Amino acid sequence: MKKFLLVFLVGMSMSLNIQAQEDTTKTLEGGQVDQSILDSMNMIDPFALEKYNMGIHEMNKNNFNKAVEWFSEAYKIDSKYKKSLLQRGRAYRQLGQKDKAIADLELYIKEGDSTDIAEYEIGRMHFDDKEWGDAEKRFEAAILKNNKIAKYYYYKGVCRLTEKDLEGAITQFNKTLELDKQYAYAYNDRASAYMRMEKYDDAIRDYRKAVSVDAEFALSYNNMGTAYRRSQKFEDAVKAYSEAIRLSKDNYISLNNRGNAYYSLGQYDKALADFDAALKIKSDYAMALSNKASVYIKWEKWEDAVKFCDDAIKYNEDIMQAYFNRGIAKEMMRDVSGACTDWEKAFILGSEAAEKYLNSPICAE
Repeated sequence: MKKFLLVFLVGMSMSLNIQAQEDTTKTLEGGQVDQSILDSMNMIDPFALEKYNMGIHEMNKNNFNKAVEWFSEAYKIDSKYKKSLLQRGRAYRQLGQKDKAIADLELYIKEGDSTDIAEYEIGRMHFDDKEWGDAEKRFEAAILKNNKIAKYYYYKGVCRLTEKDLEGAITQFNKTLELDKQYAYAYNDRASAYMRMEKYDDAIRDYRKAVSVDAEFALSYNNMGTAYRRSQKFEDAVKAYSEAIRLSKDNYISLNNRGNAYYSLGQYDKALADFDAALKIKSDYAMALSNKASVYIKWEKWEDAVKFCDDAIKYNEDIMQAYFNRGIAKEMMRDVSGACTDWEKAFILGSEAAEKYLNSPICAE
């Protein structure tokens, strides 16, 4: 996201509109361009330009090491052509060589033009490393230099979202969509902000807009299903999750979530089938194991429920629901001490339901 999730965008490529200059450029013997004439006309050395264009060609093929070589050659021939620095910095970024990328991009910012692109590229490196504060500063710098680029606002909005500034995130996503009404991820992430504010109708509206822009946006269908489920619209949730699963066959998260919706509808066989399908894809998926235990508790199969909770906790020691469910099963098996111990752990992890059991006569004895 590409996303929270979080999704990422591939850096854009640069294109040039090159016009022939044969009638104004004099050459020396052997075909060498007279550099003094080029300097006076503020023109690019054609040999540097050739190397630069080769670098762009390699960038477009994702051959980033080769692109670095061509951009380096271009900059060596004509150091005044600063776009070679910009593109080499972008190539280094794709190679994961952050220090080299930032060095080139910072130099370009000092001496080049259209430096908003370089600010954005540096911001993306901080963003990818989850350095939200540094990333946001760079996206803001890019916006100050060019306030017409939608993705600058989008990434600033994601930074705000990760910092739990929901209103600030929505403001940035609004600006993104003012510039580009087809920006599906901005609709999705604005919906995520609404979800955290428990404005489920607003969230569903935005998720619908996201999938209207991108009909294969599996993540948005999954998120829409969760918004429906929290709105107690379980049948609509099943439909949304089903679409996410159709678009992404190994989507164990949506399978687990659809299982939850079926569980809420009382369709326990379908719920169990989805939990098992999720576990077939990811056998250590603790959430699906805990949810599977919930089904067995409904069927009053206490020992099976305890086993699945044990497995869930083995893979994730901090899974609140597994402790709560295991407490229920143990209490029904007359292991009151074990049940209260599990509920205490669930309460520490944030379960309000566990607190009620701890304050009940069951654990007071």
